[in-house]
Amino acid sequence: MREIKTEIVINRSPSDVWKVLMNFPLYPQWSRFIEYISGPAEEGKRLEVRLKPANKQAAVFAPLVLFIRPEKEFRWKGQFADVNFIFTGEHYFILHAEDSGRKTRLEHGEKFRGLLTFIMGRIIKITRNGLLDYNFSLKERCEKK
Repeated sequence: MREIKTEIVINRSPSDVWKVLMNFPLYPQWSRFIEYISGPAEEGKRLEVRLKPANKQAAVFAPLVLFIRPEKEFRWKGQFADVNFIFTGEHYFILHAEDSGRKTRLEHGEKFRGLLTFIMGRIIKITRNGLLDYNFSLKERCEKK
């Protein structure tokens, strides 16, 4: 398993950050990496997600929502050709309240598993850069309000 883990502190409450994070229709207005998400944010349901890394071609995939706990955590899992053992990515957003709930520390990452994980170094680096870009865009969007 390989994991990318990023963090950023946002000067808004977890409730405020959650509202922006889960408002999928507005993603095209502020998110450069995750261009859009559509579908129900419900466990066991599939989303449609379009990722656009900087200077790279966009990719659309249909991850399965694994876990959703409002104002706390949201996870999905995408996989290669519907086969778990080849390559899967579990994407997560975890919100931690800080400063008596006035700030949020966002833990945002991806866990990669499967046979192809160790030869996907370039894709993992591109993904890390995309997560960092997303984090800064989310922070800017949340703090603008």
